[in-house]
Amino acid sequence: PAGARHSPAPPKKGKVIAWGDNTSGQTNVRPEAAADITAISSGGFHSLALTKQGKVIGWGYDTSGQATVPKEATSDITAISAGGRHSLALTKDGKVIAW
Repeated sequence: PAGARHSPAPPKKGKVIAWGDNTSGQTNVRPEAAADITAISSGGFHSLALTKQGKVIGWGYDTSGQATVPKEATSDITAISAGGRHSLALTKDGKVIAW
């Protein structure tokens, strides 16, 4: 999935890589996203990764808090979606967390 002028690659062997415009840190993949990643999603100028353990990792443009993952999204997450200036996570219990 591509964001605005950047693209993180689908996890290969559980590791995320990214390329493109990095003026807002959108290709600076966080060290926590170096292994055990099952899904990624790109927003406007930020990206999210989901670990095998159900934790969300965010990076990139964060002026609206879209890359700052709340405590509620640090475990038991099954799906993620990054939007223009917002992010979403789905818990294993079916609850949607938005930030």
